[in-house]
Amino acid sequence: MASRRYFSAIALTAMATLMLELTLTRIFSVTMWYHFAFMAISLALFGLALSSLYLFLWSDRFPAEKVERQSSQWMLAFAVALPLVFAAIIRIPFDGDISWQSFGQLTLIYILAAIPFLLGGMAIALAFRHRSQWIDRVYFADLAGAGIGCALTLVLLTFVPAPQAMVVISAVGALAGLLYGWRERKLRLAGFG
Repeated sequence: MASRRYFSAIALTAMATLMLELTLTRIFSVTMWYHFAFMAISLALFGLALSSLYLFLWSDRFPAEKVERQSSQWMLAFAVALPLVFAAIIRIPFDGDISWQSFGQLTLIYILAAIPFLLGGMAIALAFRHRSQWIDRVYFADLAGAGIGCALTLVLLTFVPAPQAMVVISAVGALAGLLYGWRERKLRLAGFG
């Protein structure tokens, strides 16, 4: 039986990815033209779909008995990658001209910004694939986390500038990673891992 801790980790994963999506709309509207703010929605969909496709094509790499360990690894990678990706994105000049150079800049921004969504999406995809016997709880945790993430983003961006919000989102992702791996950590400490 999956524990409350596991479902809390799913909620935090959904919260972190949705907070990232909403925060990117603010960042893109400032760093690029305002209509590029909507690119964050396609980024989230692309990253989440890519993670599901990766899981489908190489499902033998993701056995059910390792779902918590692997979810933990993906979310800890999310937490590490997010600040690095953001630091790289804000250093890419975007002039917005209709040119091959602008196309290359936009493509690089898009690819880099999709990485955290791919990492977070893997944890969600693993839950939907391997915990389907509790799909009602998985889906509830996913929706609850996403809803809370929406509300928290409004509060967060009221008090914290968007670049610093990335650190908070990274911390939420790290917390999800720690919760996924909590049981395994206790087993290792007891000498069973």
